[in-house]
Amino acid sequence: MNRCDTCGRELSFGATISVTGRGTYCSPCYNTWLATERGVRFDNAQFEPVTLRDGRGVAHTFRVHSRLAPGAGHVMEAFEEGTEHGYEFKVMGPEESDAIALFQELFARMREELDRQYLKEGDLGPRFVEHDRLRGRIETDRETHEPVLVVDGRSRSWEEIGRLLLSYEGWNVGIEILHSIEDAPDVPEPGEPSGEKH
Repeated sequence: MNRCDTCGRELSFGATISVTGRGTYCSPCYNTWLATERGVRFDNAQFEPVTLRDGRGVAHTFRVHSRLAPGAGHVMEAFEEGTEHGYEFKVMGPEESDAIALFQELFARMREELDRQYLKEGDLGPRFVEHDRLRGRIETDRETHEPVLVVDGRSRSWEEIGRLLLSYEGWNVGIEILHSIEDAPDVPEPGEPSGEKH
């Protein structure tokens, strides 16, 4: 297990920041150093792990990290514990944002997204729950080095996604790549206009 060169704290995934010529930091020590270098007042508040249930009643525990990102602002992220490719959430505000306010924004996003379910298991693999839409995160499988899509906090291979799409053979499909901080467009309720051209 790696440790922070400043405080000696054990470093976990998502909390390790390396700076060339200075060493490896945990998030709080990195924030303190960088805020001093930049002359900004950074709210370096730390948060305990958070446990929330998804729409199926399954509990998910998250570690929350704050990070001062030069040229971007105050980034706050939540990483699901106990899984390589679980849920991840991220929000961002100005460098001198109030950490509690930013956490409340992050918490609201976590609850909203956990309430959604895009895929369900069928006899032949995953199927859309409704609206024929899904939202996911692009990742790489550490063993196979193949791309995977994390949907509903679960890693899906491109083979699984391909089988899902084969059930729509002959239909058109659109793909939109979003920044990890951006929200996907709201999925319309049945009968509501989607704003798409037909």
